[in-house]
Amino acid sequence: MTEESKTHPVDDPKPGPVDNLKNQDDDVVKYASYKKLLDEKKSISSKHSENLAKLSEYEARDKALEEQKLLDEKKFSEAYAKKDEELQSALLKASALEKDQLDIKKIHSFLGGLGDAKLEQKYFSLIPLDSIKTDETGALDQESLLSTVNNFKAEHQRLLVTSKNDLPHNKVGSTGGKGLTVSEWKNLGTAKEMRARFSEVDFSTKP
Repeated sequence: MTEESKTHPVDDPKPGPVDNLKNQDDDVVKYASYKKLLDEKKSISSKHSENLAKLSEYEARDKALEEQKLLDEKKFSEAYAKKDEELQSALLKASALEKDQLDIKKIHSFLGGLGDAKLEQKYFSLIPLDSIKTDETGALDQESLLSTVNNFKAEHQRLLVTSKNDLPHNKVGSTGGKGLTVSEWKNLGTAKEMRARFSEVDFSTKP
């Protein structure tokens, strides 16, 4: 190294105008990139919030639909149960009415099977109606009817009145004043009343 270089050291080169412009351009690029990234982040965040809102709306709607479905199913179940209960009640009433009509038919046939003997109405409950069978058409089985009558006569002979003047068919019908015609008896309304007043019927008035 020369003496001159030692005496006058070389200074570092200072940035010129071109270098300053380059640095400014780099700053502008960095800011633009940052701003773009920030905008993208805001857009993604906004879309995420929007998607969450839609998801919450869909979940609320699904929940409401599910609750309505359960409510409708409950209403249908309750309505079905009520209809089924009404049907069962109607069937029971129809069955009871059918049994009452059959019992009346059995009582009438049983009393007819007694011949000249008469059984007072207060003893009708002693008639073993279940012993009188019916066939598949609903007609009374004559053999079981005859057996029931004969067994009753043997067991309850003291309850039977044999005076012909006391027989139901000797009572005066409505045309005479104190009996019931067959038509009047059938129009009494209830099977219970029909059984209670069976002994008053004048069967000679049967159409």
